[in-house]
This record gives sequence, structure tokens and C-alpha cells, in this order.
Amino acid sequence: MTGAAIAPIRVVPGRLLPYFIFDEFGGDTTSRKVLDIPVIPFPLFDRKLHEGSPLDDLYTRAYNCIHNRRHKVQGIPHVQETETTTIDVLILANHAEALNGLLYISGGGWTDAHRQLRDGIVPTNHFGIGVSVRVPWHETNVRHKFVLEVQNEDATASVMRAEGEINVGRPPQLTPGDVQHAVLAINVDTVFPAPGAYRVVATIDEGKDMATWPFRVHDTRAG
Repeated sequence: MTGAAIAPIRVVPGRLLPYFIFDEFGGDTTSRKVLDIPVIPFPLFDRKLHEGSPLDDLYTRAYNCIHNRRHKVQGIPHVQETETTTIDVLILANHAEALNGLLYISGGGWTDAHRQLRDGIVPTNHFGIGVSVRVPWHETNVRHKFVLEVQNEDATASVMRAEGEINVGRPPQLTPGDVQHAVLAINVDTVFPAPGAYRVVATIDEGKDMATWPFRVHDTRAG
């Protein structure tokens, strides 16, 4: 630093750390500068903090204060790092396609499937499942396990199961802190073992978030 020197740190009473005031060279207290200090989490006094303890709560609030202040100074929108990747859309449809980041749904939102039985033959049902996964800024460039399953009502039988991974990057034009959405679609041709209640179950990251869509299969006999 040129042309100035920094006096010892003085803590402003009634303010939560790390809002320190530094007097500029010459001790002119009418001209003051608030400096933002990068902070890395560290254990206080080499002791483990227990969840719910007053010390833990104070440390957490102090760290969040520093973190939020740094983002404000740098012009970065505040990111809630407690957010996790979640499933914000799950819909059952006649057909579904995911193309160029968009979800195309045909005949979406139904909860009852009807099938006609001819000469005792059970027909195949075709349906589509559309999904949108919400990925917060700090969980991009991370692999997220995704499982999609069609189960009977009491989850004792699986009609269909598909699994894979989602990894959302950070495009250059993305504003820091922005949330992204990854869309998926799958189409199924299957024979339901019996009429009755079923449900689509989508889970992310070993059950950290789950969404369901219940529906019912009905049998009718052709003329």
C-alpha cells in the first residue's frame, strides 16, 4: 500500500464481526474505510462445535455475515449454500421430449390410464414422463444421481426403472449465483401387471429430494 498506513484494528461496539474500522494514516477518524476480509471457515480454539450450541450459532452467524458482505462488495448475488439440487417438475404425459434445454409435453397431467382387454390379452401402455431438476449455483459441475421409477401403490413391485447422472456446467454468460434447470424426458412402453394404483417416483442424490406422481390404471373389456 502506498501513501497510507493502517492503524491497529478497532472493533465497532454493537456490530457483529468482521465489520472492523481502519483509521487512515494520520489518525483522521472522520475519514474511515471499511475493508472486506476474505475468511475461510476454521474451528474456533481447536475445538469441535456441536450443533445447536451457542458458540456454534455465533460462529455460523459471523461466517454468514462475512460471506454475504464479501459477495455484496464484489457485486455477486447472495447464494444460499444450504440449497440443494431439487426436482421442481414431475409430470406424466402421453408423450414427452427434452430438446435443446426445453421440455415438450403432449397430453400432460393425466392421472387415469384406460386399457381395453380383447380376448383376455392385456395391451401395452405408452406414456411419457417429464422432469425438470433445479440446480443451484454452488452445485453445478457436480454429478447428481437421478433415479426414475414406476411402482405399484405399496412399492412392492417396480414396473419400470431408469437411472443416470446429471452434471450441469456454468456457461460463460451465466450470472454468478444464478440457478439452472436441467430437463429430462423418458417414454415408456410397458404392460401393467394389474389394474389399480401406481405412482411415478423421481429421486435425486440418493433420496435428498423426491417427487411423486400418483395415477391409476383401469381395465375395460371390448364390446
